[in-house]
Formats: sequence, C-alpha cells, structure tokens
Amino acid sequence: MCARGGLVAELLSAATQGRRPNAISAGDLADLAPLLLRSGAAPLAWRALRVPAEAAEACGPGGVQLLDAYRAAAMRAAIANVELEELFREISAAGLEVIVGKGWSVARFYPSLGLRPYSDFDLYLRRSDHRRLLAVLAARSPRRVFAVDVHPGMSYLDDRDVDAVFARSRLVPLGSGSVRVLGPEDQLRLVCLHALAEGLIRPTWLCDIVFLVAAAPPEFDWGDFSAGSPRGDWCRAAVALAHEVLGLDISRLPASASKNTRERCPRVQSNRTLPEPGGTRRERAKTAST
Repeated sequence: MCARGGLVAELLSAATQGRRPNAISAGDLADLAPLLLRSGAAPLAWRALRVPAEAAEACGPGGVQLLDAYRAAAMRAAIANVELEELFREISAAGLEVIVGKGWSVARFYPSLGLRPYSDFDLYLRRSDHRRLLAVLAARSPRRVFAVDVHPGMSYLDDRDVDAVFARSRLVPLGSGSVRVLGPEDQLRLVCLHALAEGLIRPTWLCDIVFLVAAAPPEFDWGDFSAGSPRGDWCRAAVALAHEVLGLDISRLPASASKNTRERCPRVQSNRTLPEPGGTRRERAKTAST
C-alpha cells in the first residue's frame, strides 16, 4: 500500500473504530483532501479527526474542506429522507413491492447523518414489476436531487430466490411512512459483491462492510451470507479485506466464518474484480441529475 493509501486507511480505520487517527498532520490532510472528496470519504474522515467544528481551522485547509464536505453531505442526507419517503409513498400507492439497497439503506448504520454520501436510490424488484415501476418514475416531477437506479432481478443477488429475498426483507420507518430494506444477510452479501465487482474504487464500500458487520444481529446467519461458490468465497474475501485494511473486528463471527475469512484474505490480491452476474442488466432511470 502506498503512503497516501496508508494514511487514508488510517483515517477511515479510526473513524470506523471511534478513535483518533495516528500521526495525521495538517499537511497530510491538505494533501489527502482532494482524494477524500472525490471518493466520497471526506465526511467520514472528518469524523476521524474528532474535533469540534469551531476547531476545524486548527487542522489546516484540509480540515476545513472535510468539515464543509460533512456539512454538505448531512444536508443532502436530510433531503434524501424526504425524497425517499415520498418515492415509497408513490410506489406503495401503485401496489408495488420494492426494496431499497446499498446507499441509503447502508448509511442508516453509520454513527450520524451525512457520514456516508450517495447520489441515488438503488431499487430492487421482481422483473415482472419492472415496467410498472418505470411508469411510476416517469410520472414523477423531474425536479429531484437524487436519481433512481432500478435493478430488476436483484442484480448481484440474482443467484437467490427473489421471493425468499423479499420474505427476508423488512420495513423500516421513515418520516410518517416506511421503506423496505434487505434482510441483514442479503444486505451484507450485496454490498460485498458489488464492492468487488466495481474494483473497490470507493473506500467507503469497505467502511460499509465494517458498519454492517458491527450491526449484525445475534441471529445473523453467516452460512447464508456466504453460501455458494464462488460468490460465497468472494463475500468472505471482502470481509477479510475490511479486516486487513480497516481493522474490522471479526471476533463476533463464528469460529468457522472467522477461519474461512482469514484463509481467503491472501486471495484478495489476485481477485480485484468479479464479473457482473450473468443475465443481470442494470437499467438506470434518472429522475434528476446527481
């Protein structure tokens, strides 16, 4: 890992573990700020500094940029809650069953609003409902902050029974309504497979894994999460990478899952990406510019 990469890993490791980073200077922050801003990791890096907003200037120009990014992301997150609540109200009125995954649904597990930026809502649904959902989206006002990314057939979960995925999903409150999210095993599996498929170009995707593992309920089925080959192996490899890079605590994993995670860690070096699942075609329906 290069020096800059090591500093980014230290910042994000500190943020996910709730501690102060080691040996990060104001000069380092100034150097890293553009990279953190481009990758979407700036708000979380700001949290790692653990200083009050009024002390941002003491961290140099880089610290001020991180604070500004956090404030902007928190504002966007508040807007996202309003737009998503309205969107699901319209989807429900149309009699459709849709799941929101990644982005918004993962950001819920971060310590505070705005730490995990995203630009769109990822909606997962049965292929038979695809046209009806597109009709609902087409009827909406185009003046939206967040785009909508439609995934008929469940994308990286297309090796799983769609009805079973919906049966494991759950409703979570949002404003005066509710939205449907993936069950914890499916959510973590989707995040891991998507991160590897996209070449882990965003460090926040590893942070997603850290926060999802930390939030896993006692009854979390690790065998179901990592079922099948090779996708189950890829899922364990992604968890292993989060452990190696960010210090993800895997002590809560059962002995077998922990052993498998460590065994697969070396394989991450030669499996930087994985192909999009066969037969899956993501179709984007943008309701606004990102």
